[in-house]
Parts: sequence; C-alpha cells; structure tokens
Amino acid sequence: MRLGYDLTTEQSQRLIMSPVLLQSLRILAMNAQDLGDFAGEAVLANPVLEEESPYKEGLQAYLQEYYAAGGRGLPHGAKGPIQGSDALWQAMQEADGESDLAGILRRQLGLTKADHLVRSLCDYLIDSLDDGGYLTVTVEETVALGKGAIPREKVEEALTLLQSFDPAGVGARTVGECLALQLERRGELDDCYRQLLEEDIDLLSRNRIRELAEKYGLTATQMQRRVDVIRSLSPAPGSVLSQPEETIYLLPDVLLEKTENGYLASINERVVPSLRVSAYYESLMKEGAADADTQKYLKERVESAVRLLNAIAQRKETIRKVAQSIADHQTAFLDGSVRDMKPLTMRQVAEETGLHVSTVSRTVRGKYMECPCGLLELRSFFSGRLGPEGDGISAKSARAVLAEILKEEDSRKPYSDETIAGMMQERGIAISRRTVAKYRGQLGIPGSSKRRRY
Repeated sequence: MRLGYDLTTEQSQRLIMSPVLLQSLRILAMNAQDLGDFAGEAVLANPVLEEESPYKEGLQAYLQEYYAAGGRGLPHGAKGPIQGSDALWQAMQEADGESDLAGILRRQLGLTKADHLVRSLCDYLIDSLDDGGYLTVTVEETVALGKGAIPREKVEEALTLLQSFDPAGVGARTVGECLALQLERRGELDDCYRQLLEEDIDLLSRNRIRELAEKYGLTATQMQRRVDVIRSLSPAPGSVLSQPEETIYLLPDVLLEKTENGYLASINERVVPSLRVSAYYESLMKEGAADADTQKYLKERVESAVRLLNAIAQRKETIRKVAQSIADHQTAFLDGSVRDMKPLTMRQVAEETGLHVSTVSRTVRGKYMECPCGLLELRSFFSGRLGPEGDGISAKSARAVLAEILKEEDSRKPYSDETIAGMMQERGIAISRRTVAKYRGQLGIPGSSKRRRY
C-alpha cells in the first residue's frame, strides 16, 4: 500500500453565484415595503444614490387613497368597529391605557373590597393565566407556595373572585368549567347543562345528538337547542383581549387592465421606490475635478448604484412577465369565479417566460395583483390538476364546487363523501371519495356526522 501526496487535475462544473446575482435574487424576493426599506438604507449608505421623490411619504399617501377608494375592506390584521359587549373592553382600555387581559383584570380587582391577602392571591392567579384566560396553576400548588401560611379557603376565595370578572369564563381550569361559568353568568346554567359540560364534553365535540338525547331523556330537537347554546359560548374568553397582531397593509404590486385582447398586466409604480444617480456626483466624476482617491471612490459608488437600479428594473420586468403569463392562463377565472380556475403550475409559467422555476417562485411570493375580484396574491393563481388526462380541472375549482354542494345540502340529511363524489362526477368532475374527504378537510368542513342537525 502506497502512502503519499499526489498532484492531480480535475474538471468539474459548479454554479458560483456572483454578488450581483445574489443582490438581484434578494431584491426579486422582496415585497414592495421591504424593497422600500432596502432602498432607503441604500440611499443612506451610498451618497451618489438619491430618491426622485420621498418614498415613504408617497407610499403612505397611496395607502390612504387605496383603502379609501371603492369600499375596500380593512387590511389583514386591522380591527373593525367594536360592538356589543366588546365595547366594555374598549372603554376599559381607553380609561386605563391597558390593552391586555392581565391589565383589564387588575383594573377590576382594584374595584373590589376583598382583603389584602385575597387581593394578593388573585393578583398571583391573574399572572398564572394563559392567553385563552385559563388558569395554569392548581389551588393546591398555590396553597403550597405559602408553606402553611396561606389557608386553602383564601385561595378558593381569590379564585372565585377572579372567575367573577369579565370576560365571563376567565380563570377556568377546564373547557367545561369555562363554558359553565359563562352560562352561569347568563343565568342559564341548570343541572342538565352542568352534567353535559362535566361528563359529556367528548360526545358534544362529536355531535352525538341522538345519543345525548337518549341519555338525558330529551328529544333530538331539544338537545340540539342546548348544543347550539353551548356552541355560542367562547371556549377561550381571554383571546378577546389578547395582544393585537401587527397590522399588515397589502398593496398591489401589479395592476390588471382589461382590454379588447384580454388582460394587460403592468407594474404599480407607486409602490416601487424611484431612485437615481445624483447628477452632481456623476458630473463631478466625469469632469475629473476630484483627486484620484475621490475619483476611485465615486466610481465604485456609481457602479454600486447602477447595479441596484438595474436589479430593481429587472425585478419590475420579471414580475410583469410572470403576472402577464398568469393572467393569460387564468382569463376565465378573472372573468368568472374560482370555479373557472384552470390548472397552472410554476413550471408552465417558467417555460413560457424563459425563467427558472425557482425564479418564478421568488417572484410570486408576497406579491399581489389588483384583479376584478379583488386583491390576490400571485401565488394563489397556481393550482394542481385534478385528473391525469386532458385539460382536467384545477384542484381549487373542484374545492369550489364541493363547497357549493355542501352549502346546498339539507343539514338534517348531510351528504356522505361517497354521495358528494357521485354528485361531482355528474358535474363532470371525476373525483374519488378520498379526495372529497381531503378537500373537505382543507376547507375546514367536518364530516357528515358532525354536520347533522335535528
């Protein structure tokens, strides 16, 4: 066996991504607001780069115009008017400046006349609530904290005090107790409800109406009414006052215009930062008025700025090409409804536009198009094919038909998955029972036994 070092040559192919390519891909994947932030940082870092117009102020003005026009709904995450009992929480928040569950409960605690120990214990229990308003410690654990100095009856008194606060159901230890507290607050808790919530939560969750009716000596209709009352309650009362999510404002990257020859996609220039190379620094470099080091620095900065401008221009053209290809494929959907959506994959669009599939994926992620039916993410126009032969039908179209069938069913005699598959086949959609069950689950629709009403 020979040991040693040898010098050999070898040929291999490797894809090396240049910094310019990496920057282009990074910019392509950004949504409009991320691109605006990135451009703002670039302007601060590069003195030869400047905004043609203030981007943030322009975007804010456009945002207000966009959501004020045409009766558009609130953006994702924004809160609507507070109505009904929720107005109580709004009043408390405005009065005390507290917007979370613990703050609202402590405000109510401050209005009680309980003794110091009970108030302290109640404050501890408030800190032991989860986001849904459920207690995460037991009475025994709380008593043990005092090492004999805290009477059990004081802990139970503090718990009773907590459970008397709004929202009703807060401080419960189980779902059944939470729902019972809400019924008690409404004056509707009787022995039947109490037993249902203590012993038969599982049967309730499985909608076993007939079985429950027989057990409690009621008719199916009477039990259905009781179940409806229970379902009207909140299983997580604390979520009403959970911390609000950050509001996300969606703006169209692409505008769609219907013409005689179909739909024409164009970039929404108002959401794209408008940058340019400073004429002053460009002329300074061309005239050679600066020393050699300054000239070298300016050349590097100008080249960096031009690369950024080219990357933004390439991003706009790529998004436009992909959006136009999507619009050409989904004309029937844009003119009609989701039932008319055609099967479309990213590979098809990539082949038509001459782009790589990964580039198409980056292009459609987080980008939105203003369509006749509303503001839609570009990614939502893609759908797999149902059926191996012919033009087939898109999976989204099949789910839309399924939703229509279930919307029209008699809740007293809900359709089985087998029946639904047969009805869809009558409408020209070849689909199996398993696929029906899969799509039904994706739509968040339970099985026939849980849809039945009496």
